[in-house]
Parts: sequence; structure tokens; C-alpha cells
Amino acid sequence: MSVPAESRPPRKVLVVDDEPKIAEVVGSYLRAGGFTRIAAADLKQLSPDDLTSALGSGSGSGGCCGPTPAGFAGGKIPVQTIQVARFAGEGQEAEVVVNDQGYTPAVIVVQKGVKAKIRFAAEKLNSCNYLVYFPEYQGGLDLSKGRLETPYLEVSEDFTFECGMSMLHGYVKVVDDITRVDLAAVRKQVAAFKPAAGGGGCCGQ
Repeated sequence: MSVPAESRPPRKVLVVDDEPKIAEVVGSYLRAGGFTRIAAADLKQLSPDDLTSALGSGSGSGGCCGPTPAGFAGGKIPVQTIQVARFAGEGQEAEVVVNDQGYTPAVIVVQKGVKAKIRFAAEKLNSCNYLVYFPEYQGGLDLSKGRLETPYLEVSEDFTFECGMSMLHGYVKVVDDITRVDLAAVRKQVAAFKPAAGGGGCCGQ
């Protein structure tokens, strides 16, 4: 079964012309993935400093409303805490706490060939973390609407989850036997993992 088809929130549309000062600032957002284009004609009254202040640093370490939570900056995934799924119900289950500090844990280990369900405990939601998106399953959960768990998922290989703005990332490691997990190896693999996209966004109030 697949994750519900919850779409990502729309990204801000930016239209850039050849205005050098504007394009220089906006370029960082294009690379970070938080924006696509901006209307230079509407921003000519702003200096690059004004634009940077209004939209954020564009460095991948923060969004328009505040910094990325510690441990998640630059697309990193915290590996200090790893949860190994437990067998329950129709398969195996794990739970992730979601608040303004990100995901705890951000790394889960599940067993290959056993259907897996992930529950999310929404402690504190904002405009960044309220949506949990699963790229490999092309669907997601809107936690703000009470959609707090995935259906049982068929798992055969590693997959990821992230917030709607790609600022927070989590990793699900699939192993042959969850009773015999090399946690050190899992930490090493996830620490080296680089998300395909991310950086920009907004953590909201």
C-alpha cells in the first residue's frame, strides 16, 4: 500500500531578469531549492541586503522564518538516536516525535519483507514540519489534519521522509533482521547520506 498522495506546499515563484544585483542574491535561493524565480521588476526598489533579510540567508542553514533545527542544517540527518522498529499488529511499527527541533528519532531501522507503519507524534507543528513527505512512495501525511500514521508499507529497500520544504530529513534503513542490527554501520551510512534536494523553506511560527 502506498502513502496517501498529500502534495507538497507550493514553492514561491521567482522571476529573474538580467538585473545583476537582484540575480546575484536570488541565485543562492535557486541553488538551495527554496525558490525558483522572482519578479525583478517588483524588487528593484530593494537592495540585495533587503532581499536577503526578507527571505532568509539562502545558505541552506535556515528558512525565511528562522534557522533549521540543530542537527538538520545542510541536509544532515541526526544519527545520535536510532529507533529499531518493533513487531506489532500486521507487521512492524515505529514512532517519530515531530516538534520545532525536527524529528526524534530521525533514523529508523525496519526489517525487509515485513510491512511497516510509521506513526508521528505531533508535539509542536509549524509551517515547515506539518507535512511529512515520502519521496520514494510519492505521497505524504498532513499532520495538521490529524493524519499521523502511514498505512502499512511494503519495504524492500531504504527510503526517506522529509518536511514539505525539504529542510528536515529522516532516513529508514532496511535490514534483513532487526534483531541483529549493526547500529554503528547504520550511523555511518546515514551520516554520509546526501538528500537529493533541500535547503530552502520556512519554519514558520
